[in-house]
Amino acid sequence: MNVWLTRGDRSQLLAPQSALTFTPDRPTRRYLAIDVDETITYQQVAGFGGSLTDSSAWLMANELGASPRDTLMSSLFDPVRGIGLSLLRQPMGASDFALAHYTYDDTCCDLSDFSVDHDRAYIIPLLRQALSLNPMLRVMGSPWSAPAWMKDSGSLYGGKLLPQHYGTYADYFVRFVKAYQAEGIPVGFVTLQNEPHYKPPDYPGMRWGATEEADFVKNHLEPAFAANGITTKIVVWDHNWDEPSYPITVLNDPMAKAYVDGSAFHCYGGTVDNQAQVHDAHPDRNIYFSECTSGEWSTNWADNLVW
Repeated sequence: MNVWLTRGDRSQLLAPQSALTFTPDRPTRRYLAIDVDETITYQQVAGFGGSLTDSSAWLMANELGASPRDTLMSSLFDPVRGIGLSLLRQPMGASDFALAHYTYDDTCCDLSDFSVDHDRAYIIPLLRQALSLNPMLRVMGSPWSAPAWMKDSGSLYGGKLLPQHYGTYADYFVRFVKAYQAEGIPVGFVTLQNEPHYKPPDYPGMRWGATEEADFVKNHLEPAFAANGITTKIVVWDHNWDEPSYPITVLNDPMAKAYVDGSAFHCYGGTVDNQAQVHDAHPDRNIYFSECTSGEWSTNWADNLVW
C-alpha cells in the first residue's frame, strides 16, 4: 500500500513514505490496527469530490489556457493520472461562489423562460470534460434559492417558497434534470435546499421547515419525477450537524420517507457524531457529507486538515 504523509505544521505535504503491506494478524510494531468485521455491511461510499461552482468554473475557463486547464482537470478527475474525484455537488443556479446571482428562470410568473444557458457558457463544458475523464463521476444538484417570484420575500435573499408555487418548483427540478441530461450530464441526486435554516444576508438563500420539505417531496417533487420517468434520488436537509431532528422529522413521515434516499450534512455547526442519531432512527436511509469548505473563519490550517 502506497503512503503519503501531510503534517499540520506543513513540514511535510504529500511526502512519499515507505510502502506498507496489509497482514491478517495484528502488527507487532506500534501501528494502528484496522479490524474488519465481514459480517457487518455499512453504507456504500457514493464518491469523493467537490464542486465546479460558477466562480471556480469561470476562472478555469477564462483565466487558464487550454493546456494548463487540461492538466488541472486531469489531476482532479482522471482516476489513473489524477485523484479521480467521483462526485460533484453542483449549485442549481447561483450560490455564494458565483459572479452574479441568478436562477434558471428569473421571469415571473411561469417557467416559459427556463434555461440553463448560463451554465452552458463554462460550467457544462467543464462538467462534460470531467465526465470524459471519469465516466463514473456522479452529479448532485443543490439549489440555493427558488426564483424570487416564487418566494414570499420577492427576492433571492431570504424568504420562503410560497405554497402556491410548490408544483411549479417541482417542475423547475424536472426541467433542470432534463436539461442537464440533454447536455450529457446525468443528475444522480438532488437536495431540496442548501442550508434551509440559514438566511444569508448577501447571497441567495431560502428557509424551509422539515414538514414543508416532507410535503414538497411526497405531494409535488416525487409525483413530478415519476410522471417524467426521472429516477434521480432525493436527499433532504443539506445543512449542519447541529439539527439531526430536522431530517428525522422528514423521515418520520412515512409517505415522504418512501421517496427519500437520505439526508446530507455540512460541517459548520454541531459534531459529526450527530449523524449517528439520524442513522439510528432510520438505518435504511443513506447519509451524505455534502459540504465543508473554508473561509475567513477557518484560519488554523492544521485544524482544517482534520476535515
